[in-house]
Amino acid sequence: MEGTPAVTKIKELRKQWTRETIHGLSAKPIKDGGKWNYMEWTCLIYGKMKTPWEQGKYEMTMYFDEEFPDTPPRCKFSEGFFHPNVYPSGLICIDILDKDRGWDSDKTIKEILEAIQNLLDSPNGNDPANEEAYYLFLEDQLVYENRVREQAKHNN
Repeated sequence: MEGTPAVTKIKELRKQWTRETIHGLSAKPIKDGGKWNYMEWTCLIYGKMKTPWEQGKYEMTMYFDEEFPDTPPRCKFSEGFFHPNVYPSGLICIDILDKDRGWDSDKTIKEILEAIQNLLDSPNGNDPANEEAYYLFLEDQLVYENRVREQAKHNN
């Protein structure tokens, strides 16, 4: 896979990412047998202050395929992640990661991670992926926020 157009683009994004890293986000390719695997990244997203998500550090994996950048990466939290726009499998449902809706091949790692970080506290009510979280977010904010805070405690 080394030297493919996808890997070449991902390496460019990695260089850019290392120059613009911001507080509350981290990302890097995984090491596989002592070599960088640019097709799979481990990421960490911190919950924003003054939100129910604060105190939490949320691990996420970003998977690229050979069609990148024509197709977006798949981004996934751990299985069972509690959020209206995260499937029970952990897969994140957000427009910017949907090839047919909001994907732009010029998106940077920073833009993707910032969008996901913002999604944590600002779920998209028009795109539910987790029935329980979606229902609580719409119908019982107090219970929803308590569940989010509990999750944050377990992810710090």
